[in-house]
Amino acid sequence: MMSRIPIRCGFWLPALLGALVFLIGASLAEAAAPSAVVKSGDVQAQIALKSATVSAAHPVGVTVDIAIGPGWHIYGNPVPQEFVPTSVTFSKAAVAAQKIDFPPPTPVEFKGLGETLPVYEKSVRAAGTIDISPALKPGNYQLAGTFKFQECNDNICRIPKAVNFAIPVTVVAK
Repeated sequence: MMSRIPIRCGFWLPALLGALVFLIGASLAEAAAPSAVVKSGDVQAQIALKSATVSAAHPVGVTVDIAIGPGWHIYGNPVPQEFVPTSVTFSKAAVAAQKIDFPPPTPVEFKGLGETLPVYEKSVRAAGTIDISPALKPGNYQLAGTFKFQECNDNICRIPKAVNFAIPVTVVAK
């Protein structure tokens, strides 16, 4: 005859359940915030939507987190024509309107140029909304866009970059 051994679940069962809830929550949070990460030179950007599921003709939140390598900067607005300000633009094929607000850049004096220019150094976060096109039918899409910037240090400016990205999203009926 088999004897039963009592199992004490005072510690390991709550710990196991807690870990399971954490993993499920992390998976749901990841699914709720689709993003694209792009990198060029010493600049990396993560463009993220607030939700993986959206409705046509409705706004959805977007954040842009940019990391800039030590000794480098990118430009904010306004800049003279010969410089490229940092921007994120979504394709008009799936996005009817967008408003992404960058924080005020820091004015930095460049003695070699004889100018003070607006720059971002180290990191910057922009946030706003995009309006999903009312023409989109329910289904899975890739919201395409372009991250533009010009990376410089105190001695040189690299060629301006326009890096494409795509963020997966599911459009549902209203």
